[in-house]
Amino acid sequence: MPRRKTTSLRAVPILSALGRHGVDFVTIGSYGAILQNVDLPMTDIDIVPKDTHENRRRLVSALDELDARELVGDTEENIDELRSDPDSMGDSIFRTFVTGFGELDVVLRPAGFPNGYEDLIVKRPISNWISGKPTTYDSCQQCRQQRFRLSVAVVSNAVSNASV
Repeated sequence: MPRRKTTSLRAVPILSALGRHGVDFVTIGSYGAILQNVDLPMTDIDIVPKDTHENRRRLVSALDELDARELVGDTEENIDELRSDPDSMGDSIFRTFVTGFGELDVVLRPAGFPNGYEDLIVKRPISNWISGKPTTYDSCQQCRQQRFRLSVAVVSNAVSNASV
């Protein structure tokens, strides 16, 4: 199937589907930066999912709910192979899925993080810009909690400002 016309990103439905299906993931790229108050345009969502069989199964279920199709070159392909074998998600370290809400990039091992999700959540001091000031966290867990609070505010604001 030829590629659909690019849809402007509506992050809330994509993130909501991932949440409803219990997908464990970390946002990276521009959306991850936006959650930290960096002023960037939102063009897609990049996630690094936890690489386990159960989480891959949940991710494929969320993709199904979103009526996602995988972008391969300039064409969109159905995700039948992933439905029948969620573990085949690991066959590629980077995949782009097109939904009616925008694109979702799934990155298993981003540059500098050979173990993907596990490397991104390792406990260590982290510096981030939250609310316009540098904040150092004692662990990734504290950082994630703050980002979660910020992302809830961003998502809540997006929902309240969305047209019905």
